[in-house]
Amino acid sequence: MVLPKFLGFDFTIQYKPGKDNIPADALSRSFMLALLEPTQLLFKKVVELTQTNGRLKEIYERCLAKPQ
Repeated sequence: MVLPKFLGFDFTIQYKPGKDNIPADALSRSFMLALLEPTQLLFKKVVELTQTNGRLKEIYERCLAKPQ
């Protein structure tokens, strides 16, 4: 946990918008990219499987026929 490391210090948290807080903005963007890559791979795999796996293809086609 990070919080116990800060308990011995006296500090004030100040908000800075993204453009004024470049290091934090860059860190948050790299974190999002790290999450996005596996998600894209997962979606590609799901698309591939719904086209090649007979059972999943059937389920997908039923979903297309009745989208509700």
